[in-house]
Amino acid sequence: MKSRKVRALKMLRCDASLLNIRRALDELHDIPHSEMARRLNVSRPSITSNINGQRSNPGIQAGIAAMWHVPPEEIFECPKTN
Repeated sequence: MKSRKVRALKMLRCDASLLNIRRALDELHDIPHSEMARRLNVSRPSITSNINGQRSNPGIQAGIAAMWHVPPEEIFECPKTN
């Protein structure tokens, strides 16, 4: 059974962009980007760029999603395959 958080994200995706959903999660969880970067052993700009959609690193995105307690596929675009 999916968690209430995942069900809520699915409802939000009908009306809100993934970027706005990520921004809301960022505000709700109040984990500084510098702390996320330290935990994932990456730079703070890498965290910010992935949250803002300027970069797409699946490993970093998975780490961010884990800190927010949501599946990465619910808040990040899936990479396109040929």
